[in-house]
Amino acid sequence: MLNLILLGPPGAGKGTQALAIAGSLGLHRLSTGDLLRRHIRRESQLGAQARVFYDKGEYVPDCLVVAMVKEEITSFLPENGMVLDGFPRTVAQAEALERMLTEIGKRIDTVIEIDSDTEEIVRRAEGRRVCPEGHTYHMVKNPPRSGGRCDVDGLPLQQRVDDQPDTVRKRITVYHERTKPLLTYYAAKGLIQRVDGTQSIEEVTESIQHVLSNVGVR
Repeated sequence: MLNLILLGPPGAGKGTQALAIAGSLGLHRLSTGDLLRRHIRRESQLGAQARVFYDKGEYVPDCLVVAMVKEEITSFLPENGMVLDGFPRTVAQAEALERMLTEIGKRIDTVIEIDSDTEEIVRRAEGRRVCPEGHTYHMVKNPPRSGGRCDVDGLPLQQRVDDQPDTVRKRITVYHERTKPLLTYYAAKGLIQRVDGTQSIEEVTESIQHVLSNVGVR
């Protein structure tokens, strides 16, 4: 069983890589971005509170994100392991995650940081499109087969509000301010591995798989 975290600036490719790794290793993928958007779309109580921050490109408060993640982890109890995409983002969230996993007898095995250049991330974000169910495409690098509709469910694709260039740059600034201490937190535990996110999608996947080949699976 393998439990891992993917870290990196917004738009660095965590979602794409989480899907690839989850599929190849049979892990449960938990994306806090998808989780937040699902709560917002369904207008849950947590979603309504999160929307205020999300639409402005700001971090959603720890208490709301932790509540959503705890509900998700409790619902599926990942016996085969999981890949966490976008969580934790702060030391407080990391400590909350550790408490959650300890309660069910699990732990994080490794943390992979996908590092990337800000302007490259902006270019990627401008071409990204998503369907309401969270399936993601890029209009240049990974376009849908059917024009502006999702290949999986046929729903229309949209550009997310947080993929606008100014919002992307703001989110990256916030990432460096608030998430970098998280790297120090996990480095102290000997869990951080870094991957060059400026490579092609396939090369990043290969780099991550190489890292994971050296991590013991329990």
